Amino acid sequence: MQPLRHVVFGEAIYFAPKQDNTIVVGATKEEVGYDKRLTASGISWLLSSAIRLAPALEQCAIAQMWAGLRPLTPDHHPILGRAPGWENVTLSVGHSSNGIMLSAITGQCIAELITTGDTPEAIQAFGADRFTA
Repeated sequence: MQPLRHVVFGEAIYFAPKQDNTIVVGATKEEVGYDKRLTASGISWLLSSAIRLAPALEQCAIAQMWAGLRPLTPDHHPILGRAPGWENVTLSVGHSSNGIMLSAITGQCIAELITTGDTPEAIQAFGADRFTA
């Protein structure tokens, strides 16, 4: 199989090539609290989706499988901005599975907040104080 050179997204999964010529295939999304056990249904869905998109993967060996936790807030939106009651603490957490997709705009807004002291309009609704109101 020709080595994959770029990240590929399709049918709610992704292929992420690594320097050792392995490919990370991800990811399922199951809201199960802190349970990191792999499920047969999650593995089956991921493998069948990957093989449908890249049939050559059917002949590849699986080096490892794992499950991780996604940082998720009660309202499913990230927490961005100053930490209430703390000086010099800025939060950028709780992006769940959208951290990579939101990294550029989040980084730009947090950098603006830190350098100017003003909270950009784009992140004003995502302050931690929304949970104490």
